Amino acid sequence: MSDTFRNETPESDAEGREPDGWRVVALSDIADIRVSNVDKKSVSGEIPVRLCNYIDVYNNEYITADLDFMEASATPSELARFSVEIGDVMITKDSETPDDIGVPAVALWSDQRLVCGYHLALFKPDKTQVDPVFLGKQLTLPNIAAYYGRLACGSTRYGLSNSGIGRTPLRLPPLSQQRKIARILTTLDNLIEKTEALIAKYQAIKQGMMHDLFTRGVDAHGHLRPPQTEAPHLYKQSELGWIPKEWEVRQIGDLANYMNGHSFDASLWSRHGLPIIRIQNLNGEESFNYYGGSVDPSWEVLPGDLLFAWAGMLETSFGPRIWKGRRGVLNQHIFKVEPNTDLIRKEFLHLLLKHNLQRIVLSAHGFKSSFVHVTRAELLPVSVCLPPGNEQERIVRILEEAESVLEREAEYAASLAKTKTGLMQDLLTGKVRVKVNDSEEATANERD
Repeated sequence: MSDTFRNETPESDAEGREPDGWRVVALSDIADIRVSNVDKKSVSGEIPVRLCNYIDVYNNEYITADLDFMEASATPSELARFSVEIGDVMITKDSETPDDIGVPAVALWSDQRLVCGYHLALFKPDKTQVDPVFLGKQLTLPNIAAYYGRLACGSTRYGLSNSGIGRTPLRLPPLSQQRKIARILTTLDNLIEKTEALIAKYQAIKQGMMHDLFTRGVDAHGHLRPPQTEAPHLYKQSELGWIPKEWEVRQIGDLANYMNGHSFDASLWSRHGLPIIRIQNLNGEESFNYYGGSVDPSWEVLPGDLLFAWAGMLETSFGPRIWKGRRGVLNQHIFKVEPNTDLIRKEFLHLLLKHNLQRIVLSAHGFKSSFVHVTRAELLPVSVCLPPGNEQERIVRILEEAESVLEREAEYAASLAKTKTGLMQDLLTGKVRVKVNDSEEATANERD
């Protein structure tokens, strides 16, 4: 075994020996490697093709029929050499950063028009030696990423040499074990995919539910009111259009007191004291600067407080949050929101502000921008629809139930991802062996 391979196989023992039945090979020993030069152009006279691009490989572990491949063209020789077949594996060969090199995807679908595009390397595995899915999974292991990272060369753009790709060290158990490992991991991948699709479905349902709840509301029995066109007697005209008769239009400034945080420049930072809460901390970042001086109550924050980031990216950081961290102090780009409890519940105000973000931005700027900031003078006059207190509680309860379903599915997806990471490290390195029964062995032999 070469020193290169010995250094790249961390599960080998001190003598460099592999687990029983395992062997270390170079990628070029078990696959035909082809570096694509097919670009994104459509040239008159060439053959129309579907192009599997860099982003298709980078964003997907598997190449399937539901991906949106771009249309391009290729010469007959390019089509013959770079046509993607079921069981082929592709990796990102070039990128702007070394970390994005060597990302693999396995083709589970193809047609006669699917072609591997530029900046990718196409592997056609010898299926008598290696299972394609097992190969794709092996290429995601940290030691392979480290190997590619060391080989990547360039200044503004990094790439792998053909010879470097060919020397990629792989650790292969017997083919029957590879196939069983591949089945285990693809079963888990399918479960993760279904869970993520379910989360997306629930999110879409919740968005539609929010729109209905904040325009039609719910009756005393918790049922959604029929739309105004079906039950006009339940609605009245307002400056914001038709609203339920029990509702009123109020300005955001009527509903709460919005207190600005403080400008904590570097001279006020300390190694000890209260964390200074910035916009990025509202999005989960746990890195803080600290303030050790006296605290004004207007910028002190406690767990459960309602906050409003009035500057930031509209889709990610701008808007309301319930603070779930520990006691701290606010920086100047965040309001602390103290609801007028005679009119509104804190939880409902949080949802109301979130639902009206687009209107808040349009009222302040007259257009949608990706980065926005809204002053207190621009925020407070914005008009919103306000249901009575008991209906607010019913709406909050409905949306909290929907959110709890989303949180459970997200936790399940996270646990599956964690299980997958552990299984891949164990199964793909031989740390944990899989047992292949006689029927599985026979099936593997028949395929060979």
